[in-house]
Amino acid sequence: MSPPYIAPLRAVRGAITLDTDSPKAMAEAVGELVGSLMRQNHIDAADIVSAFFTVTADITQANPATAIRLVRPDWQHVPMLCSQEPQIQGGLELCVRVLLQWYERMDHQVPSPTPLQGAVPVYLKGASHLRPDLT
Repeated sequence: MSPPYIAPLRAVRGAITLDTDSPKAMAEAVGELVGSLMRQNHIDAADIVSAFFTVTADITQANPATAIRLVRPDWQHVPMLCSQEPQIQGGLELCVRVLLQWYERMDHQVPSPTPLQGAVPVYLKGASHLRPDLT
C-alpha cells in the first residue's frame, strides 16, 4: 500500500429492502444503498477493500455482487462475497445488508469521522426499522 493511505481501516454497515424479488429491483436497491454509503462516508471506489453482502432467504432472483457490478462500473475491482441471512421468525423480508471496508485517503477535502465517531451507517426503506436510533 502506498500513500495517500493511512493505517486505520474503516468499516460501515448498511441495509435496504427490495420492492420485489427481481434483478431490476436488486440493481436499483444496491445502487442506491452503495451510492448513499459512499456519499455519506466520502468513499472513493478505488479505496474499497471489500464488501460482504447478505440477503434474506426470500431473495432468489439476483445477488447483490452481480447487481452492483452492473450499475457501478467503478466497482469492477472490489472483492465481494454474498451470503444468506439466518431465517429469523418475524425477520425483515427482501432485505440486503452490506459490510463495506475501505482505506481512507488523507487528501479528502471533507473531513471523515474520527475513529471514535465511526462511520455513517445507512439503512434505507424498510431496513430503517433495523436501526431506529439512526432516524
